[in-house]
Amino acid sequence: MLGFGPLCSTPLGSLSPVVMPFPTFVPLVVDLCNPIISEYGPIRIFRKGASIPFIFSPPCEIYEEWVCTIHVKAYKSDVSLITRVIPLDGRLVWSGYLTSTESDTLSVPNLYRIIAVLTNATTNQEKQIPYRFQINNAWA
Repeated sequence: MLGFGPLCSTPLGSLSPVVMPFPTFVPLVVDLCNPIISEYGPIRIFRKGASIPFIFSPPCEIYEEWVCTIHVKAYKSDVSLITRVIPLDGRLVWSGYLTSTESDTLSVPNLYRIIAVLTNATTNQEKQIPYRFQINNAWA
């Protein structure tokens, strides 16, 4: 997570906070078992032109049946600015980056959403997982 100064968070099941030095780069991790964290958690801040990492977990043990497509949209907009199919990696999660070129095309300062659309190829079941983030001007 990026922020101004040290970041304090309390991991689930822990009573003491974990302090991470600034800056700490942690991918956007979204777990289908707890999607509320992704939608209503803290808004991640990235500088314009930075690579933005993300990880989406599969909803069940049968990973091969699901296809993950990400859409990057301005917050409260339906227009998809970036769309990409993400392959399942060796860790059995969908992970990757918005490239620096892609994040450079986004206007600043503005709120955005990465929406992972997971589609089951067998049942046509669909799940959408939004994650909010902000793009700011490059830091000095």
